[in-house]
Amino acid sequence: MSRKILIASGDSWTGGSNPLKPESYPYWPEILANKLGMDYINVGIGGRGNEFIYNQMVDTLCSTKTKRVGLTICLWSKFDRWDLYKWTFAINPKYELQNKYWAGRYVSKFWPEKTRHEKFIESLYEHGDLCDGGENLLRSMRKYHSFQNYCELHNIPYLQGQAFRPSEVILKEFLDCPQFDVINDDKFVGWPIYQELGGKSMWEVLDEVDPKQTKLRVSKEDLHPNGEGHERIAEIMYERYKKIYD
Repeated sequence: MSRKILIASGDSWTGGSNPLKPESYPYWPEILANKLGMDYINVGIGGRGNEFIYNQMVDTLCSTKTKRVGLTICLWSKFDRWDLYKWTFAINPKYELQNKYWAGRYVSKFWPEKTRHEKFIESLYEHGDLCDGGENLLRSMRKYHSFQNYCELHNIPYLQGQAFRPSEVILKEFLDCPQFDVINDDKFVGWPIYQELGGKSMWEVLDEVDPKQTKLRVSKEDLHPNGEGHERIAEIMYERYKKIYD
């Protein structure tokens, strides 16, 4: 009899920050799958946003026999990451330097396209209503709700979580969001994600046991989870899975 499959989607906190040079330690999807006695598929890729994370998950589910899926997890990224075909941009007027960095950093391998990407961002900034923080929030919340609905419609066990801290503190927009009251908080680890509201991201999950960010992070310069950090994330997901599905 075939083992169940864990499918995980996310950004660098799920798929690693450098796909061409992966770390020597396992990431949390592999660790969690071993704890659960499952096989796993990790479709996370560093630097990508929530539309990409959602699309990767749904595409993988569509190509996988539903009866074999034992658990799906989306570990979501920042609100201000916009995904196009091969590109991901940070579209947020409050972070100009970050946007210039991203324009060159996440354009796949086609560096000659950089100028075009910068012009694309500038054209968006000419229309402020296209890159408002509240709209970025809504784009992500719709993905959270859509993933939840997909799994519930097909009777697929699922969990969600937030990797990084939310991009901006926009609590009013968050509380007023139409999706706020329909998210299943039992299956969203750390909901409602903002510390100001009693929630947390995986960033805070690591900081709870490593407030100086020296034991569970790669380095002071690179605050991605290290091997022990991935163990901690897997442990948190395992505990929530056992609570809900056992």
